Parts: sequence; structure tokens; C-alpha cells
Amino acid sequence: MSAIHPNALDLNLLRVFHAVYVERGVGPAAQRLDVTPSAISHGLRKLRTLFHDELFLRAGASMAPTVRAQALFEPVRRIIDSVANDVLAAACFDAGQAAREFSL
Repeated sequence: MSAIHPNALDLNLLRVFHAVYVERGVGPAAQRLDVTPSAISHGLRKLRTLFHDELFLRAGASMAPTVRAQALFEPVRRIIDSVANDVLAAACFDAGQAAREFSL
């Protein structure tokens, strides 16, 4: 298996992976992320190419994760949580905690 080039992985693709894994479908994942089903399908195509795996297979009306997708889920979940809690939370302005003074 060839290595994944780090620049080829967009963090939004991890959100797509996570949503499809949790929702078990393209339509519900699209609703969860507030995008079109086409955008989810496009993201899945990129993920499949990057990971050299189907990741999700049709199982009746839902999508079943492959063994590779099951192995990826926890690391992806941790990355998403880390970005949300450690990166984005630190970027939020909290007026109650601000030490600067502003005058109008």
C-alpha cells in the first residue's frame, strides 16, 4: 500500500468520513453537514482514492463500513474533536475573558 501524501488530505474530507460513518448513509450525512448528497459522494470518492479502500459498501438502504473504515473511525473522531476543542475553541473571542480595553 502506498503512503498518503499529507497535503492530499483535506480536513473537510475527515468530516465527510465521520458523518457517513455515524449516519450510515450519504443523504443523512449531507443533512448533518448541511451540504448536498453530491458533495458527500464527491468527498467519498476522494477518500476512497486516498485510502485505497471502498470504506463504505451498500448494505440495503444504508452504508456499511469496511474493516479499514472501522479502523479509521476512532483516529478520525479524535482529530475532529481535537480541532473543535483545542484549535477552534481557542480562536473564539470571549469578551468576559478579554484583558484589552476599548474606548469609543
